Amino acid sequence: MPCSLIQVFTKSPVVGTVKTRLTPPLTPEEACQLHVELIRNTICVGQESETKIQLWTTPPTDHPILKQYESEIEIFQQCDESLGDRMLDALTQGLHTYDKVILLGTDCPGITSESIHSAFRALENYDCVINPVEDGGFSMIGVRQISPKIFSSIFWSSESVMKQMRINLSALQWSWLELPTLYDVDTPADYARLINENERFVVTKK
Repeated sequence: MPCSLIQVFTKSPVVGTVKTRLTPPLTPEEACQLHVELIRNTICVGQESETKIQLWTTPPTDHPILKQYESEIEIFQQCDESLGDRMLDALTQGLHTYDKVILLGTDCPGITSESIHSAFRALENYDCVINPVEDGGFSMIGVRQISPKIFSSIFWSSESVMKQMRINLSALQWSWLELPTLYDVDTPADYARLINENERFVVTKK
């Protein structure tokens, strides 16, 4: 069985449906531009880790921005359920073929190829590895087994996500490792922080 797989989990870059909490100060078009750059960054980080990558996206999967990757990355459509159900489906399918699967969101530019390598190494000794973010959620989860209970009773997009994840992992009696806490780019303050750290994410005014 192949060893390791990265699943990049994102929304298709349709104007008006992505990064809506950043409008204003950004326009819907600028917010979508930022979303595209975050997708590109995450895929690049995954490729730097020299690990097999899949892209899991919401419809339309044939969006031109996404199709440019289809020659090098398999593209899958997320199932039409809750976020937890969609992640569970992707991870379950991944573990049919791979020993260890790491699922990455695209909102956290702090994740690096070194982070991914650390996560895969951790899965040699732990059932799960997870990267918390400052708003109470997480940006990366890696597993070597799966259970429908892992995402149960989670109120997504709330400050209690990681708290409930810890409860679920404890109930499953799984061992897990938490990597250093990072931040997602969800709010205007997050965006200001991002461009202060890395000017390449400054969107082009049109």
